[in-house]
Amino acid sequence: MVYRDWTIQDHHFYEIDKFISKNSKFFFNNTSVYKARLKFNNIEIKKQNWTNWYIKQWEILFMDKTDESIYSCLVSPWKKIKKSDTFEVYWVEFEVIDYTKKGRLIKVQKDINLLDFLEKNWEMPLPPYVEYSKEKEKYYQSIFAKNTGSIAAPTASLHFTDRVLEKLKQKSIWFNYVTLHVWLWTFAKVDTEDIKKYDIHKEKVVLDLDIFDKIANFKKDANDIVWVGTTVTRTLESLPYLYSLLKDKIDVENAFFEKIVSNWLTDKNYIHNLEVKQNKIHFETKLFIYPGFEFNIIDKLITNFHLPKSSLLMLVAAWIWYDKLWEVYDHAIKSNYRFYSFGDACFLEQ
Repeated sequence: MVYRDWTIQDHHFYEIDKFISKNSKFFFNNTSVYKARLKFNNIEIKKQNWTNWYIKQWEILFMDKTDESIYSCLVSPWKKIKKSDTFEVYWVEFEVIDYTKKGRLIKVQKDINLLDFLEKNWEMPLPPYVEYSKEKEKYYQSIFAKNTGSIAAPTASLHFTDRVLEKLKQKSIWFNYVTLHVWLWTFAKVDTEDIKKYDIHKEKVVLDLDIFDKIANFKKDANDIVWVGTTVTRTLESLPYLYSLLKDKIDVENAFFEKIVSNWLTDKNYIHNLEVKQNKIHFETKLFIYPGFEFNIIDKLITNFHLPKSSLLMLVAAWIWYDKLWEVYDHAIKSNYRFYSFGDACFLEQ
């Protein structure tokens, strides 16, 4: 679906080049989904009191490393998995060391490279509404995937093929990349009546140190910046907040971002665990974009269709406002557009 000049049109995605200006700049998320899920049958759980339990069916999802050899995990059925329980998978021992709000903290007892172990033995965490198969794993990884760290795909990128990219290259389109590792809670429902009080999740980001100069130059040349996906939007709209923290620490002085920061008070609480090393900026963004948010960088947005009460849908509402959001989504539903991760895309201009 294409929304531009206050009208809605239906097209195939391979026609996207028709709506992109020459010399535009595309930004893609080059994160890669890793195999984080394992389903067990008849696994033995060793209890602290030396009594063993066998669980017929059990699933574990490794999400994030919190400390040396310790990972935050979701487990199902979670009630049967207690603190100090141990279990063994392919000769590697794991221990449940604590509870979390959403799951369990699990320690890997053996000195292994967990990502390599997962890649060899586990499954890619396809969405629950997708019946798992090895074939579908291939389609859940974008052609830009490079930096491992996501447990969900940046789905807007899944629409891009070599054929589409070649047509864009013929219009002198520039391709740029950022890394935001997509977190499980990106699909969580906003569970507060007042969205301003919603405690949104953090997501890890890695950017090149020259990102500020690159964006400023693109804006100076009046080139359209096309953001592929809500993850890219969240990443690059975090830049003014990031700049306000970095400008006094390292040499990143930039007139474009300086003007943005000086025009309004920057809430620095959106940026967490900031670190600069080897010309890379590492941080976690807690930016929540909802109606009333002032966009500073985005010109055009390509994204999928999102579900009600999601922070992703609120980001889109912030971009085209509520009245046009209802119009776009009403058209999508009546025209049988597909939602969810393997669904259709929309191209949105303000």
